[in-house]
Amino acid sequence: MAVTKELNVKFNLASGDVMGLTIGDFKDSLLDSEVKTQLDNMVAAGALGIGADAVVSVASAQRITTDKTDVALA
Repeated sequence: MAVTKELNVKFNLASGDVMGLTIGDFKDSLLDSEVKTQLDNMVAAGALGIGADAVVSVASAQRITTDKTDVALA
């Protein structure tokens, strides 16, 4: 059995398009307010974009937990 945790984030671009980013193995003890602050800091730093198309805001964020269990085939 393996449990994975990811943060799936959508960012609004200056062009009106949306860019997706998945952050694996994030610290799941972070409060939603802390996640929001860090994402807003990424936007403010201008750290993200596609070419000259800059990220202008956070559109959404989801915590995704996946539990994978092998099926006994023998």
